[in-house]
Amino acid sequence: MALLLVVGLASSSIDGWLELRRRTSATIWQNANLPNRSTPDGLVKNISVPGLSKLTWSLTDPAMTPATLNSTVYHSLRRPTNGALRSSNTVVVHHHGHAKACDKTLPDNRCDGPLSWYDFYNLTDFFHSELQLDYYMIYMPLYGPNQQQGLPVDHSWFEQWQLKGLRTIRFFLEPVILTINHALSLGYDRIVMTGKSGGGWTTTLSAAIDPRIAFSFPIAGSIPLDFHHISWDFEQKPRQDPPPSAGWYLSECNYTCLYTLGALEPERYQLQVLHEDDPCCYYGHGRHPGIEAYDGAVQSTLSALPGGAFSTVVSDWNVHAVCQMDRVMIKTALARADASAPRPPSFRELPCDLLRGAAAPCPFAPPARARPLPLEGPPERGQARNLLNGK
Repeated sequence: MALLLVVGLASSSIDGWLELRRRTSATIWQNANLPNRSTPDGLVKNISVPGLSKLTWSLTDPAMTPATLNSTVYHSLRRPTNGALRSSNTVVVHHHGHAKACDKTLPDNRCDGPLSWYDFYNLTDFFHSELQLDYYMIYMPLYGPNQQQGLPVDHSWFEQWQLKGLRTIRFFLEPVILTINHALSLGYDRIVMTGKSGGGWTTTLSAAIDPRIAFSFPIAGSIPLDFHHISWDFEQKPRQDPPPSAGWYLSECNYTCLYTLGALEPERYQLQVLHEDDPCCYYGHGRHPGIEAYDGAVQSTLSALPGGAFSTVVSDWNVHAVCQMDRVMIKTALARADASAPRPPSFRELPCDLLRGAAAPCPFAPPARARPLPLEGPPERGQARNLLNGK
């Protein structure tokens, strides 16, 4: 199977994988180095909710019009007391992806009180109460609080600049890197990253290029190019651009490669969460053998290096949202990682995992709804095949 060869033969040494990371980063930042500033361009503390701060990052490229895009990030402390800057050593960086506003139609979303305008899935309770952690909330460029007057809420806007040779993926990834810099400057010593949909895609790519992310949980955010897709946005598609393109990250490292880089170093772990009947994208139904194949190939590569741990799980869910099953798997995986350190944890029998979790019961019932028809169709086969050549 082609995707297995990509993982197994891309490199047999840690140096080869580090070079893949460098080349991938060079398609995002010209010098391939992660941005190092940690002071936000704007900072407002204790807004609306005690312990909630608003950070603003300004990203500038003089070749664009407008030359500056702003990225809004919210930092929420679990129990701010006596003016303390933080209340936990670990912090979660959660990426809301393409979310535009609080969606009151989701069955597990209360959208209550002052949370609704920045916490679209009401994850505050999960991060603060269940995980006992502080968190940052980040959003896609041009979406949600990052909407900018005169610009569309549409990532195809970046296409014109990519074709002019600009490194447009920078605007998707740099706010994450800068937020991690900010977190470390405050004294947090472990970074956990999560995200759903476009936030899951951002989590996958961020973990691949930034080894400071110790644990990553991409939710319904990607699946290897051998599977069928019609739900791609601009930033998620494979592409073949003529000069003067600055290059494209998937031309250096396809999705299976990114999963490997996301857990490349020892004590770095990635748990990829998919939904069995997700009506948007990356559903698990009918794909279990293929999912288990790339899952095993990535983990085999990591074990041979040796690296950290990777696994894909599938929850029995049919809404494109962060569900309670996702949360219990994430919480269990974090606990296992802490308990097994410094050895890689096992994610082979997590509660609510349809792939291999029969031995671990799920405390939540599956949705009482008929199985939807898959909405994804054939892939753009020419592009996908060209990326399954060992890069």
